[in-house]
Amino acid sequence: MKTTIATVIAFGANGDAARYQRGGWSVPEDGFAWTLDDSSTLELPAVDAPFGFFVELQLNPLIRPAIPRQRLILSVDGITIGTEEIRHSGLYAFYCPPSQASTASRLLTIDHPDFYRGLPTERCTAFAVSRVRILPLSEPATPRGHMESKVPVVEAGDAERVSGSPIADLVVGFEMLAGNCEFGGVQRHFGAEPLGLLRFAGASPEAAVQGLEEDFLGMGNDLDAIIADNHIAEWMIIDRRYRLRFHSMCSSRDLTLEQVLKRERTKIAFLRRKFVEDLSGPYKTFIFSDLDGLPLSGAMPLFLALSRKADHTLLWIAEDKDRAGLVTEIYPGLLKGHIERFGADASPVGISGWLAILTNAVLLRKAVSSTPEPAQRNSATPWQAAKTFLAGLFNRFTRRRAPPASPHR
Repeated sequence: MKTTIATVIAFGANGDAARYQRGGWSVPEDGFAWTLDDSSTLELPAVDAPFGFFVELQLNPLIRPAIPRQRLILSVDGITIGTEEIRHSGLYAFYCPPSQASTASRLLTIDHPDFYRGLPTERCTAFAVSRVRILPLSEPATPRGHMESKVPVVEAGDAERVSGSPIADLVVGFEMLAGNCEFGGVQRHFGAEPLGLLRFAGASPEAAVQGLEEDFLGMGNDLDAIIADNHIAEWMIIDRRYRLRFHSMCSSRDLTLEQVLKRERTKIAFLRRKFVEDLSGPYKTFIFSDLDGLPLSGAMPLFLALSRKADHTLLWIAEDKDRAGLVTEIYPGLLKGHIERFGADASPVGISGWLAILTNAVLLRKAVSSTPEPAQRNSATPWQAAKTFLAGLFNRFTRRRAPPASPHR
């Protein structure tokens, strides 16, 4: 799903938002402006978007004990394009279908009914908005259809039989893009040590989007380190530009601060070059471990940023005990996997959960690649090739896993 960046509206004292604002905004502050009362509006410039566009918001909800989330209702020219409950700061993107009207501009309305009335000014605020971007699509935003895979996988042998790959090859077929370092630990558990810029970096979706758009230029130039409270008193590296905090795997008992920072700058420079080259190379699947339980609008900015680089796949993983192991295709190139819980990487539950997601993601990719595009399919038998593929794999797997007949029968 390809998009371009057509309009960027920057808020704050040094931004240009004033020329677009029509009502419901505070005076600009350092890098943002507050929404006021229950509605805020922007007049967007005309945009050439025959396939529609995404409205991407960078915002921070005002959360209080009595207000655990802020409702956001987004509309363009009076037509609602998204309703969300926002609990976390970050980027959110909403799709606006193409319009038949030839208007010179579009009115973007942000309704926020759960505003907070603060003291002493009695100002009613809901969101601190830093940026709004308009991202026109260069192709139709058409989901392929309901595609999913949930073949049961419990151990490494299951994953190898079903995926057809050695376990080490399976786990290195994915690369970390955003989330914590848990997947890097899973790779290590199976003896795989792939070189990855963000494998242990703990990048937020917001930081990953910035890095993708900048090719992580300048990463490693502004580093610091702190000593972790673990058994090796490890140096934890902080990259201020991209707000990353990652493992060095070096003990503070062995290296000084100056030594570890020099080592990390050299390592980051190499890994950054490799990451940028890989982005322009063959197809890859990148992982986003969603620790916050974001809605689809919270995952879309990262998916769109990755898609602007090349035709890679984003595997978005979220907690859901009832659907653990299930992988679903949301859009071509965007998969969602479900894990019972994060933070169990070294336990049997954690390992089997990750293996199930990775294996089913591989199966779903194979099924999708064997399915003709909508224009080439016979409309009377949609998805038959993909369903047959997945059903055959499931039957083959369950036959191999069937226990021997009981001798007491």
